[in-house]
Amino acid sequence: MTISTLGWDGNERIMNPRETWARRLTFLGLMLCMAGLVTSPALLSIGTITMILPAFAALPLREQLRRFFWNKPFLLISLILIVQILSALWTREEQVGAWLEQVKVKLPLLFGLYSVAVMGPFSRKEIRLALIVLLLSVVFIGAGTLVDYILHKEEIDHRIQISKEVQVWLGINHIYFSIISGFSVIAGVWLAQFRQPLRWKFERPVIIGLSLFVFVLMHVLTTRTGLVGLYLTGGLIGFVYVLYQKKYLIGLLAFLFVGSLPVVGYHSVPSFQHRIDNTWMDVSRYFSGKDPNYLSIGTRLESWKTAVNIFRKQPLLGVAMADIKADMTDQYVADKTLLCPENFILPHNQFLRYLAGFGLLGTLPFLIGWFWLPLWKKVPKDWIFWAFWLTFSLAMMGESTLERQVGIMFMVTCLSLTLSAGVRPQNR
Repeated sequence: MTISTLGWDGNERIMNPRETWARRLTFLGLMLCMAGLVTSPALLSIGTITMILPAFAALPLREQLRRFFWNKPFLLISLILIVQILSALWTREEQVGAWLEQVKVKLPLLFGLYSVAVMGPFSRKEIRLALIVLLLSVVFIGAGTLVDYILHKEEIDHRIQISKEVQVWLGINHIYFSIISGFSVIAGVWLAQFRQPLRWKFERPVIIGLSLFVFVLMHVLTTRTGLVGLYLTGGLIGFVYVLYQKKYLIGLLAFLFVGSLPVVGYHSVPSFQHRIDNTWMDVSRYFSGKDPNYLSIGTRLESWKTAVNIFRKQPLLGVAMADIKADMTDQYVADKTLLCPENFILPHNQFLRYLAGFGLLGTLPFLIGWFWLPLWKKVPKDWIFWAFWLTFSLAMMGESTLERQVGIMFMVTCLSLTLSAGVRPQNR
C-alpha cells in the first residue's frame, strides 16, 4: 500500500510502506520530544533517538542526501557540528574532554535536522497535535511551579528581589522554560484560529484558556528572557498584521490593551513588581559603573564585553569552543573586571559565544543558514514560522540556547513544525 504526501519542495511524492512506517516513527519521536522538552530529559532523549533513527532506514542513502542537500538552510545550520569537530585542531590538549562533550551535545542538531529534511514536512493535523502536546506540557509544569510559588511565596519573592531565579518544578532550567512558555502562548493563538477541532468540540476554548493561564503564569514567574521574547514577537507579528490588513483602529486598541498589561501586572502581581524594580536597579548600577556582582543583567553584560574582547583577539577562527571557559577567565582578569571569580560566567548570547569560540569563519555558515530561512522562497511561510523564528532569534541574544539538548531539540522540532505549516501538506 502506498500513500501520497507533499515534500518540502511542494511536489507530491509517493511513500512506500517502509517510508510510511519510518515517517510515523519520526513523528512519534517528535511527539515524545515535545512532551519531554519541559518535563523530562530522559523522555527528550528517547524522543530524539526515536525521531532520528527511522530516517536512515526509510530510503536509499542517495535519496536521503538529495533531500537533505535540497534543504540548504538546514544543511548550513547543521554545519556548526562540523566546525565543532574541526576545532579540535586548535583546542588545548587539556580541554579535549570538554571538546568531546560539546560534540556529543551537538549531534542531535545535525541528525535532527537531517531527519526532518528527509522525512518531513508534517501535515497540518500533525502540527496542531504536536503543538497541543507542547502547550499541555508547559501547563503541567507551570501548574506545579505555581503551587510551589504559592506555598513558598515569601521565600521566592525574596529571591526575586535579590536577582535570583524562580525554581521550576521538576528542575528544568528556568530560562529555557520561559522561552518555551512564551512560544507556547503564541502557538496557542495559532491553534485557536482553527474552528474545526481535531476531535472534540471544546478544544478551541480549552486551548484559549490554557494559553491565557501560561501568559499570566509567565508574569508571576517573571523570567525576563521569555517575557521579552513574547512581547517583542507578539508585537512585531501584530504590527505586520495591522499594516497588511489595514486595520489601524483595531491595531491601536490592541497596542493600548497589551501595553497596559505590564502596568497592571506591576501593580497587581508582587513578584512581577519585584522583578521590574530589580531590573531597573540592576541596569542602573551597571551603567553607573557600580559593582555588578551577583546582579543578573550586570554579570551578563560584563560577559558580553569580555566575549567581544576575546573575539577581537582571534577574529577568524576563535579560541576553540572547548577553550572558551579558560579564555574567558583569563580575559576577565586582563580586563580588570569588577566581578569576583565566582561571577565569571560564559556569555549568555549564542551569537557572541560562537564568534568567540569559532570566529567569523566558523560562525558564518550558521548565520547564513539561520537568516536565510525567512528569506528562503522555495518554502512558503505561515505566520507561526515567523513567530518561532523571532522567538528563537531573540532567545539566542539572551541565552546560549544551542549549548544544551533542550535548546537544540526545541529548535529542531519547532522549526520543522512551523516551517511545515507553510507547505500545507494534506491531512491524512
